[in-house]
Amino acid sequence: MDKKNIGVLAAVGLIFLLTGFGLGKSLQKQVEPAQPTDNQQEIDWLKSQLEVFYPSLPEEVFRLSGNVVQKQDESLTMEAYVRVSQFPLPEGKESEKQIINVKLSGETEIYRLELIVDPLLLEGAAEPFKKLALRFEDIKIGDPITIISGENIKDRKEITVKEIQINF
Repeated sequence: MDKKNIGVLAAVGLIFLLTGFGLGKSLQKQVEPAQPTDNQQEIDWLKSQLEVFYPSLPEEVFRLSGNVVQKQDESLTMEAYVRVSQFPLPEGKESEKQIINVKLSGETEIYRLELIVDPLLLEGAAEPFKKLALRFEDIKIGDPITIISGENIKDRKEITVKEIQINF
């Protein structure tokens, strides 16, 4: 090959190279996904994708579980861990400890659930558990309990309950 042909090939190669870069650059702009203009839009989009796996927090709450930390006349104080975030957060911050004052009424039922182990008793039962009635005096500090109310108790710190289930 002579020098003239090498120069022509080099020029043609350079033209193809520059055309390829220009074409690639213009196509890159066309296929890039649209970026949210605001960080909040991105956060909202990510949350919408996660809601499939983490359902939203309930609007109404009728029962809470926790431990008895103090006992007074016809009332007690319980410590409960309540979910405050729909999504898992680092170091378990999706739940927070709350102190709840629980008041009993004359109609409050206190019980413990026992498993029915006798197959003859279980045959006609709708549930495999039976309620064992207890008294207020049977509740001890440190007992794990579940309180059940007839009204929405979400975000309330003082609750009058209709049932107290002791969870031994």
